[in-house]
Amino acid sequence: MIKIIKKNIQKNTEKNNKKKNFFNFIFFIITFTTIILGIFHSFNIYKENFIYEDFKWYDYLSFAKYNNFFILIIIFFSLSSKIKNHNKKKNYLIFCTFISTLINSFIIKSLIRDWNIYPTTKNCGLNIIIYYLEYIIIPSLLCVFYIKNFKKNSFSDNQKFILDLKQNKIKQILFFLSPIIYFIIFFILQILINLFFQNNFDFIIFMKKQFINPYNKEHFLLCFIRIIFSFLLLSLFFWIILTKKIQNNFFNILLFLIILFLMSIISHNIQDWQHAKKAILKPNIMGAGLFPESAEVSEYFQKISNLTKKQLESEKNKILELGSGSGNVTQYLIDKFGEENIISIEIDSELCKELKNKYPKLIVIQGNASDFLELIQEQKIQPEKIKGVVSTLPLSIFDEKNFQKFKSSIETLINNNNIKYMEYRFKLFEKQKRQVTRLKKENNCIFISQLIPVSVYTYSKE
Repeated sequence: MIKIIKKNIQKNTEKNNKKKNFFNFIFFIITFTTIILGIFHSFNIYKENFIYEDFKWYDYLSFAKYNNFFILIIIFFSLSSKIKNHNKKKNYLIFCTFISTLINSFIIKSLIRDWNIYPTTKNCGLNIIIYYLEYIIIPSLLCVFYIKNFKKNSFSDNQKFILDLKQNKIKQILFFLSPIIYFIIFFILQILINLFFQNNFDFIIFMKKQFINPYNKEHFLLCFIRIIFSFLLLSLFFWIILTKKIQNNFFNILLFLIILFLMSIISHNIQDWQHAKKAILKPNIMGAGLFPESAEVSEYFQKISNLTKKQLESEKNKILELGSGSGNVTQYLIDKFGEENIISIEIDSELCKELKNKYPKLIVIQGNASDFLELIQEQKIQPEKIKGVVSTLPLSIFDEKNFQKFKSSIETLINNNNIKYMEYRFKLFEKQKRQVTRLKKENNCIFISQLIPVSVYTYSKE
């Protein structure tokens, strides 16, 4: 009887091990495939030189790739029978990588540039696949992997892991530095490259370059503090879970939800929350999104013109923005073209006041975007002075009469001035009936904003 029980236990153990190894193998393949796709996509960005002219080969080394590399090591540890005894090292590596991956999905993707989610004209949509793999599928699989790994550990094993972390000073330092080790490595790499090519290295420029949003660039130290603070928050939560400080599952879930809420606050700056407030109070004006366009989408609108600040100023030319809202895209246009060279048209009086207070030199005009030709001429700005038009307005907000007027005006302006017109639309809500027909569609780049694919269209003279 005892032999039969032992055999059944052995069979169940073997069956569970096979399932676990199969899961680990699939996880390894998905992570490895994501890294390979990322290399291929980064090479296309570098070769195409379309989105970012200063893209360098080392820009591929994103925080997501840094985490994926350690995920591969962890899975290899689990699959290799030779390394199975090194539980402390494996548990420590899993713990740090798990926290870093969650931070990457919740925090860093909103702050730090990841070139793998930028589009190329040749492989349209590949960046979307990589995005979902990096920020949704792999973190989800890692959660399952983490739970399975620590679930099989006894309470005493988990306590030993925490105790070892407390007693080992080197591990403590590495633990607290783990979210910024990536930046330290990248920083050293930049110094070595600049020394090799005998270039000057500016620390402040390097730090600012890590971020996309102009506000975050100016407050880069605050951004790093936000990253470290979020790491400590998550680490504290999982330390409580591992040591079973809270026995009640309801309170564990409640604590986790509170931490997720705090992390959502950390991941967005003041301007984002101001936009969210307006989106709730005035959904018809602000559009469908609670938060503004992603940094990658907003930055891409800088490609509306190749003219510099000085070139625009010398001829008194302007870039026209339709539907400025809370100024999310406006700040990127100002960052490239200068505050005094932008005209912003916004229908809401409160938003106009906020824009004027935020950017005193910005030309802010209150009115309906369908009347933009009349509105700029009322300000004694001739249509031929417009050297690019950016619209973040959903075309669905126009009634048929206003849409036809807008369509006719934009087509006339772009063809007469031989300039570009850029707009974006959420793919899921895109209406084929609302199209500008007398313009040439140059390209359609697909980005991700609020987890939804977004098309950014660029039009030029027919």
